[in-house]
Formats: sequence, C-alpha cells, structure tokens
Amino acid sequence: DSIEEPDVLPTQPRVFVGRSDLVQSAREALLKFHHVALIGPGGIGKSSIARAVLNDEEIVSKFHARRYLVRFDNIDVTQVNFKTFLDHIARALGFTAPVNAYNLITKTLSTAETLLVLDNAETFLDATMDAGRIADAIDGL
Repeated sequence: DSIEEPDVLPTQPRVFVGRSDLVQSAREALLKFHHVALIGPGGIGKSSIARAVLNDEEIVSKFHARRYLVRFDNIDVTQVNFKTFLDHIARALGFTAPVNAYNLITKTLSTAETLLVLDNAETFLDATMDAGRIADAIDGL
C-alpha cells in the first residue's frame, strides 16, 4: 500500500449565515458520540455545516490534522459497491490502491482520534450493490 498526501481539507464556507446553532449542535454531538449524522433533503446545507464543523476551533483542537472529508458526490449510485466505498475513504486518508482497504482504514483510524466525514452518504446508502456491507463497515469504523 502506498501512501500519498491525504486530500486537502475544505475551508470554512465563504457564505455561511444563520447556521451557528446547527454547527454548535453538530460539534457537541461529535465531541460526545462516535457516529453523528446530518440528515435532510439535498440542497439544505449539510455539506456546508460539515465543512464548518471540520474547521471549528474545538474540533481542530481535539482532532488536529486527523480530520478528513470523504466526498461521494462524484459517483453514480449504480456504480457504488463495497470496494468503491472503501477506495474513496482510503484515498482521503492518503492511501492508493490498498490491497485490504478495510483493515488498513480501521487500523489507521484506531491509532488516534480521527474525524472522518462521509459527505453525500445517501450515495452509498442507496447503493444497488453492497448497501448492507457498507452500512456494517460504517458501524465498524
């Protein structure tokens, strides 16, 4: 497995008004719980809230450089399977073409507190193939 530079973390949204209460709620949940989901219809700002939380002072203080955003908006739901799901996460963590991606990802995430944001999760949760395996893998991360 080769290591490359992890994906660049997105910056705070430029135009972001009236969402401080949602960012605060998401931050508090992340500091307390293992899994947190931002759920709602497309276009309401879930990705912007996630970007704001990733750059929040308390989140940065807790997770430091171990904050990652994994984007799933660039693939068609019919193309998503367990391998493409894991490959997207591995690439975000800085790995290319891992042989056993799931073990590599879980080992990497277990070495220190890490914030892994899966953006556009409906893409893989609505996957026509492997949706159950993907959901189980998320529970294991």
